[in-house]
Amino acid sequence: MNEKDKAILKNRILEFLYLNKSSLWGLDRLEDNYGKKAPSKGHFRELIKEMSETGSRYFDYNWDAVPHPYFKANDFTKEFLDAGGFVNQYESKKEADEQAARLLMQDERIKNQTEENLRLTTELNRQRLKTHWIPIIISLVGLGIAVASFFRPSNNPSKPVDDNRLQIIEMKMEQIENDLKKDLDS
Repeated sequence: MNEKDKAILKNRILEFLYLNKSSLWGLDRLEDNYGKKAPSKGHFRELIKEMSETGSRYFDYNWDAVPHPYFKANDFTKEFLDAGGFVNQYESKKEADEQAARLLMQDERIKNQTEENLRLTTELNRQRLKTHWIPIIISLVGLGIAVASFFRPSNNPSKPVDDNRLQIIEMKMEQIENDLKKDLDS
């Protein structure tokens, strides 16, 4: 007997109690009327105990009346049945369980996506570190070479050539000067 069938049977028992609310009904009489729908007497008694635990304000009962506990409808029985009774409770509980399962699955998906995001972010940061440090290192090496060449004396081969030209020009000027002096003296 599944939970929905149990809820339907509980509602039928409550309807029976409500329709016969002027009488007290013993467990044996309820078993005679509705016990055949349960797999066994033990299952039926368990069903009645569940009713008294979950819907105790919707009917009156006394388990202490040994050897015959009794049950009777009260003022809240009709309202409870009109609202759907135990079937409504079952459906509400089922819906809440399904919602909890959906939320659990959603939380699991969020957790998995967060872990994947963290893994990808870590991988991306490692890649950024590689791509940023390589140009930085190359730039620093180039800067070091530039600074070193700035402070190192130059072995520029064009400088001696310029010095030789200057010497040649100076020699020609001296020669012209000497020639002019000779011409003036003569």
